[in-house]
Amino acid sequence: MDYCSILKNLTRKISVLIIFISLPAISYADEIVNTLEKKFDTALFSLSISKVSGENLVSYNAQKLLIPASSLKVVTTVYAIEKLGLDFRFKTEIKYSGKITDGVLDGDLYIVGGGDMTLGSENFGSSIDKVFNNIYTVLKKNNINKINGNLYVDTSLANDFQEASWEWQDIGNYYAARVTGLSINDNSYKIYFKTGNRAGEKTEVVKTEPDVGYKITNHVITGNDGSGDNSYIYSNPYMDEIIIRGSIGKTDNFFITKGSINDPPSFFAKSFFDYLKKAGTGIKGWYVIDKNDRSKNLNFMDEIKSPPLYEIIRITNRKSFNFYAESLLRYARIKENITGLDANIFELSDFLKKVGVNDKRIVDGSGLSRGNLFSADGFVKVLNYAYKQPYFSYFYDSLGSWKNSDVKGHIKKFGSKNALDIKIKSGSLNRVRSYVGYINSKNSGLLSFCFIINNYTVLPQDIDEIFEEILATVSEKY
Repeated sequence: MDYCSILKNLTRKISVLIIFISLPAISYADEIVNTLEKKFDTALFSLSISKVSGENLVSYNAQKLLIPASSLKVVTTVYAIEKLGLDFRFKTEIKYSGKITDGVLDGDLYIVGGGDMTLGSENFGSSIDKVFNNIYTVLKKNNINKINGNLYVDTSLANDFQEASWEWQDIGNYYAARVTGLSINDNSYKIYFKTGNRAGEKTEVVKTEPDVGYKITNHVITGNDGSGDNSYIYSNPYMDEIIIRGSIGKTDNFFITKGSINDPPSFFAKSFFDYLKKAGTGIKGWYVIDKNDRSKNLNFMDEIKSPPLYEIIRITNRKSFNFYAESLLRYARIKENITGLDANIFELSDFLKKVGVNDKRIVDGSGLSRGNLFSADGFVKVLNYAYKQPYFSYFYDSLGSWKNSDVKGHIKKFGSKNALDIKIKSGSLNRVRSYVGYINSKNSGLLSFCFIINNYTVLPQDIDEIFEEILATVSEKY
């Protein structure tokens, strides 16, 4: 047999071997897709699983644009890291106008908001009192015992308008807290309820913490034991009245829900003004919300810094913290002195094009709006891009796992049944479920995945169980 014949036979055998090796992977992919089609035959869903190198493994409707819900935070946080860097810290500045003589400030005190969404947040061990004590200490260090002027709260950094695409029943609740140039306490407050003795009985609002001073109309009834929080707070920005409807589970202790502060800068200003009065620092004037940037002409005293960005990113993804995600999107270009939603959505779109994602619709940073549209293929491209960046270990750590005690929502136990080596961000709205993340597989190492489903009719927990089993198959077979 001549050399050419030997080469042809060898090539043919290698080709057959490659096909033989590839067959199981192809059949597993078909099996996964068939399972999803049978279970969710009336729903819309999109699936993409690939190696982090970009090699596709499983794909179904991967280009289809669907509502992603909170999984969109993956995109927002990667974008924020790209623009700001892992170690970036937001700053709240303490300044004054005029001059200080013999313990008296003949001028005005300014608290200048710098976009710090963590100011006074329990997520980082802070509180409103700690922030006020900090500022008060700065005043004492600068020998200010009396102020012959006003207290100005400078919110000129951003237009604090309410997100227009959010549903009205969401706006008064903590997860829809509005982004403002100066924030405090995650721009939210707690409501303490006393429940009735039986389901259907009225509840009583005992207090709010902090005391926001709102007129509260309470229509919340007592639900069954263990029924949880099914209440909604209805309010409008800048108003001092709220209406609460729905039900909360019966409990012997206080049942606590959380609402969004209707006007955070005004709440901060009034609260700190009252604090100074009680502390003995007299203020001749009043408190004022200033939306005009005067900070360049002021005297600097000190600043309060946020935790580094990588810590904020971790809370954003693991707790699915909408307020932080919305703030990060609006302030991602703060180094360029560019803030706001529209400017950053435009820049984010350019970034996504660089990653290879052209088709999408983004209207907020948290995924709360049903106006957002993204594909499974788009999410996987973002994940694969992040894998190649020097910040990957921090981004990877920000995603949740059943091994992490601080993970919130329906995925806090996701993967535990099969002991999956997984890092995940999920999303959920009414008839919307999504899962985005990484999983370590037996043969291929780290894989990226995304599954989005809209308009389903099965129970949400059934979707969790089905997709976990699919990932278990992927982990074992690929």
